[in-house]
Parts: sequence; structure tokens; C-alpha cells
Amino acid sequence: KKLAVKVEQECYTLIPLKDYTSDNLDEFINSIYNVNTNEFTININTTNMDINGYKLVFTLYDDTYVVGNVEKYFIVR
Repeated sequence: KKLAVKVEQECYTLIPLKDYTSDNLDEFINSIYNVNTNEFTININTTNMDINGYKLVFTLYDDTYVVGNVEKYFIVR
């Protein structure tokens, strides 16, 4: 969740995604989730979310080595 709704502001705070989805998520630690499949879908329920900017970060690991990250942004109005 974005700390301030400003274009130049890029600071986010970690929120528990499981509170905003009907999907069963495997929580690894502290709002970080583990996915062990090639394809998955996250159904986000925005009705309980504040009007704000949000960022999802997907990190691909090979054992303990980070292969890469993908960041997806969305706005709740």
C-alpha cells in the first residue's frame, strides 16, 4: 500500500494480502506468500481496500537465489 497518494512518492508499506482475497494463500512469513505452481490467479477484493495506490511484487527463486522480480501496480478508486 502506498504511504502517500502522490506521483513522486514511491514508498510502500507491507499489507496482508490474505485479508483482501478469497483465495487460500500459503503465507511464508510476515505477509510474504509462497506459490509452488507454474500458473496461479489472485482474486483481489478491493471493497475493503483504501483509495490508494498498491504494488504487487512477484519474486522468482531458484532455491535461495533470486532469479528476478516483477512489480505490478494498481490503483483503487
